[in-house]
Amino acid sequence: MKIAKTTFTALAAAGLIATPLAAQAAEARGSSHVSQKEELAGGSLLPILAVLGAAVAVALLVSNDDSFDTSDLPASP
Repeated sequence: MKIAKTTFTALAAAGLIATPLAAQAAEARGSSHVSQKEELAGGSLLPILAVLGAAVAVALLVSNDDSFDTSDLPASP
């Protein structure tokens, strides 16, 4: 068991050392010009507010549910 533990520790250390070296060796990719790009980031805030409003409405409906009957729950004497 000691050999396996030592081997796994050595492999983990080698991986921690090799990862930054491999990242440095990789060539940096430049960006290319895009003629017709979509505006995905910074779009409308309306869909986010609609989902947030729906979540609040559902939370309020669930929390105000008066159909829960507490008479069948156990109580302390």
